[in-house]
Amino acid sequence: MYVSRLVLNMRNREARRDAAMPYELHRTLVSRGFGKDIERSGRILFRLEPEREAREHGGPLVMVQSSGVAPQWAGLLPDYYVRIDGPRTFEPKIERGQLLGFRLLANPVERQRQRDDAGNVLRSTGEKQHVRFHRRALLRPEEQEQWLERQGIVRISDETGTTVGGFTLRFVTIAPEAGTRQRSGEITHASKRSLPHVGVRFDGVLEVTDADAFINTLAAGIGPAKAFGFGYLSVAPLR
Repeated sequence: MYVSRLVLNMRNREARRDAAMPYELHRTLVSRGFGKDIERSGRILFRLEPEREAREHGGPLVMVQSSGVAPQWAGLLPDYYVRIDGPRTFEPKIERGQLLGFRLLANPVERQRQRDDAGNVLRSTGEKQHVRFHRRALLRPEEQEQWLERQGIVRISDETGTTVGGFTLRFVTIAPEAGTRQRSGEITHASKRSLPHVGVRFDGVLEVTDADAFINTLAAGIGPAKAFGFGYLSVAPLR
């Protein structure tokens, strides 16, 4: 995996737009950072850090992680950023029972399969015909903590086909994300900006219960709406 840290320049109009609209930020990072390598980039995760950290660094702070190839930030406009650190290689040494500090900005939702009047599961139109779901935002802190606990259960990922999870919470603080994000819909590309997400920032300590599954979780991210700045789980050894 590869990790970068970008400080955006608020004097640049594109950077101001991207800081306000994470969906557009994702598009900029992908198109300018990976370009022709996008098919080999693996999962691209990013996160805007809290405003207090932006003030300390002189502009909005963006963390970016890719699981395939390293980004080439030379594709960004020179005045788009104040500073770029990285990319640097991230090869975590994970062991079962290890305690790690973590941060996660996530979109906790509960999914239920949509059914017709006869009880049959509804599927989307198109070649793949995915199962259609109702999504309910989890707004209470106890629901949000339970949601994160469930993400740590070892299971096979629907997205990657690999074993993910591999952790349990030891301590966590929960804070709502200021403002709203934009959520993709099923209708058109333009509708991807029409529905708000509920963002929740988790900070705390976790314990690794399955090292292989947890490494896959770090690469794949947690929860939905990753193209909108959610799902990037960062960890650090406890001091």
